Amino acid sequence: MSEEGVRKLKIQAYEKFQSGQLKTMTGSYELQLNPASVNCVFAKVDQLQEEKTTASGDVIDTKRPTYYKESIDFSFVLDHTGALPFAADGMSLNTVGTKGLKESIEKLKAATIKPLRSTHAPPFVKILWGDIALQGTIKDFSIEYTYFNVHGEPLRAKVKMGVIEVVDSVVESTKFQSPDITRMPVIKAGDSLPQLCEQFYDAPQYYIAVAQENQLASFRRLRPGQILRFPPLEK
Repeated sequence: MSEEGVRKLKIQAYEKFQSGQLKTMTGSYELQLNPASVNCVFAKVDQLQEEKTTASGDVIDTKRPTYYKESIDFSFVLDHTGALPFAADGMSLNTVGTKGLKESIEKLKAATIKPLRSTHAPPFVKILWGDIALQGTIKDFSIEYTYFNVHGEPLRAKVKMGVIEVVDSVVESTKFQSPDITRMPVIKAGDSLPQLCEQFYDAPQYYIAVAQENQLASFRRLRPGQILRFPPLEK
């Protein structure tokens, strides 16, 4: 679910994607006009065969479950003709005209496809609007200029954008609850190994094996924010 109160589609840019989370926000962009529609596609991704260990330490051959990676496509209009009573994100009504449109598009590019100095790669993005809350990367971006002034300078543009979900083992672990796959949850305050083993294995007694798997000095002292590995159970 998206953040409460997001009435216009918002694009947030981040420098990093680690352990299932976007980190270090570098910018944002809020649409001037919301899309008329959003196309959602779930593409099948077959995972490679892997060798894993059980909670008791035995080696087993298994296959990570098939994951359906989400992508969305949408288009929206940027209008700097003066026909609208509000400007695009970051622009004032005083920038109505070709200058305002260029600045607005440059800000949009910076939040979506322009490489960051710190990583030399485009940012990761989070799309927020209504029930949409997708974190990913831009897979395609195009601009169609649809209205010009007498000098041939653009005043209105239609932007088409596609975003594909970015995932790792932590994201995948939140999608599946089978005891036959590895889960890697982020520890929260109040979590305990027996309670998590009960959740993942329906058996709290595996806490010792999980503590050994993660080389924990004490199973009683879990640190909020740390990531633990809960391997599959032997059938």
